[in-house]
Amino acid sequence: MRRIITLCCLLLLLRAGAQEKPRAARIFIGNTEQVGYVQVPPSKGTPQELLFSETEDGSFRPLGAEVITRAELAGGPVYERFSVEVPVLSKAPGARVASDYTRAFPAHTLLLERLVDGGHQLYQFVDAYGYVHFYFRPRNGTLKSLTYTPYTENGQTAGVTAYQGELAALARDLKCSDWLAGTTAHTPYEALELSQFFSNINACKPEAVLRDPSDYSMQLRVGPAIGFLQSDISLRALDYHRLPGLSEGSIGTVKGPVFGAFLELAPLRRLRHMTFGLNMLVAPMHQTVNLPYTDTSRHLTVTTASISYTNILADISVRYAFGSGSFQPFVEGGAFLRMTLSGSGSYQWYFSDKQVPSEPLFGPHAVDAGMLGGLGLQCYRASLHLRYAKPVTSEPFATMLSVVLKVNLSPRIGTKP
Repeated sequence: MRRIITLCCLLLLLRAGAQEKPRAARIFIGNTEQVGYVQVPPSKGTPQELLFSETEDGSFRPLGAEVITRAELAGGPVYERFSVEVPVLSKAPGARVASDYTRAFPAHTLLLERLVDGGHQLYQFVDAYGYVHFYFRPRNGTLKSLTYTPYTENGQTAGVTAYQGELAALARDLKCSDWLAGTTAHTPYEALELSQFFSNINACKPEAVLRDPSDYSMQLRVGPAIGFLQSDISLRALDYHRLPGLSEGSIGTVKGPVFGAFLELAPLRRLRHMTFGLNMLVAPMHQTVNLPYTDTSRHLTVTTASISYTNILADISVRYAFGSGSFQPFVEGGAFLRMTLSGSGSYQWYFSDKQVPSEPLFGPHAVDAGMLGGLGLQCYRASLHLRYAKPVTSEPFATMLSVVLKVNLSPRIGTKP
């Protein structure tokens, strides 16, 4: 008997511990607001009954969906009452067939959990079998379902993409389809991703989008560009004195940061996978290059060359992006012009193991041009470029390899075709 009593006490303690602590809440019944405390009974789906009391330690009474208009719990969630038709099925989605959805599903008065507030609101309802259903209410509109009727046909999953078309239609109606390009077709039927989509819809403002893509064909993008560049340099071409120990193939490597700005035009209709760009970059370079040079006839040994210069790099390019998702790989090609604004350099000489004053080696100006190619990854606001450039004239500079990040800071600006 004592063992039974002990077991009963333990069960009561476990039940009391599992009981949710009362939470402050506002309950709306019709046009009447009541302030008090709420306990949410355990349930597998969205709760359809709340326990309410005016005081935290008072007597809690049940209030159901037929009574509650809206319930706002401190710290969330928020529940609202609607009359909806929910296709509640006990079968797992993978075991369903198309005919399971042909029968009528009567409307019921239910509490839905609000996930996103604002101009366009998102709601979810989890049925008694644990399957989730999403609904949204447009600004000044009525509640609508996001169609999702998964079933299996001939071994293939079907009925799982209709809601994406509804999201795309909503974005088009709000003139936000270009602003949300690539997101509607890749938004899964999940609370987190759908909440993010509707938050983006609510953040979409008329001044941030094109009024009508049919009247505008190009999007202008401008912003900063930063990166890192490595270039080969012909030491023979820089040598005023033409030291006999330097062959025509004497090549050094210089490295340094690059920074500047870019301007791009991206078509919104035809050729929408292409982007036409103009880049202006400044590259301050410095490097100390070791030289295996010895002039035995003059007893001179040149051990190092110190090189510093600043380049202006200008290029025009065309890139082609693959896919339509948020992240798109691309390839690009174009032409560049490179000009030396200023430069200096010197050889460090040794005469019979004694150091002598260095001598200048850098010419006053240098200009070259050539072709470039590359690949990278772009998203809505940024693109990362890996580029290789080959000059047509190789003196004094040779090939360049660079990594550049470009960030678009412009709003949605259109230019007429």
